[in-house]
Amino acid sequence: MTAFWCVTATADLTLSAGVYGTPGTYKVDNCVNTSNTRRNSDYDCYGHFTPDGGSADDAVYMHLRRHWA
Repeated sequence: MTAFWCVTATADLTLSAGVYGTPGTYKVDNCVNTSNTRRNSDYDCYGHFTPDGGSADDAVYMHLRRHWA
């Protein structure tokens, strides 16, 4: 499990640092914890992604899912 976390965390860090992917801004509208246990969390988040240099017309509605073990 630790190795999986390290790989996932590294991928998340490189994406958030702009090493790959389209640079821009993600504005979260809402997040919901879909887990029915208190030990683990599964978040579904919804919001809009706007690429750098883009306008409100360029924003794309997106669904993000994150599992925290």
